[in-house]
Amino acid sequence: MSKILVTGGNGFVAAQVLISALTRGHQVVATVRNTEKGEQTKQALSSRVGDKISNLSFAIVPSIEAEHAFDEVIKNNSFHAVVHTATPFYLNAYVYAQRIGCFASHRILGRIQKKSSLRQ
Repeated sequence: MSKILVTGGNGFVAAQVLISALTRGHQVVATVRNTEKGEQTKQALSSRVGDKISNLSFAIVPSIEAEHAFDEVIKNNSFHAVVHTATPFYLNAYVYAQRIGCFASHRILGRIQKKSSLRQ
């Protein structure tokens, strides 16, 4: 069978893609931010795919926003397909807004700070 790269391998959408690909016998490399995320994903999926879990491996990509983030995994493998489900996730809206520079006024900044402090 073919070899597939699934980015964001520990996400909800990626889990559905992994289950589908593995049950069909594909070799799958999933990107995750760290080894722990890979182990959690493997453990969560093992009951759904049985012994085909051995067809799943992981590549560590700590930050998908880094320039050339996926270069190593692409260079070290030969994929027939790539399913890109990874997305940067920011739990703190204030940090996200700072990163994309979307502050139109101090009032918006104040509201974001107030809401994010309630979650901490």
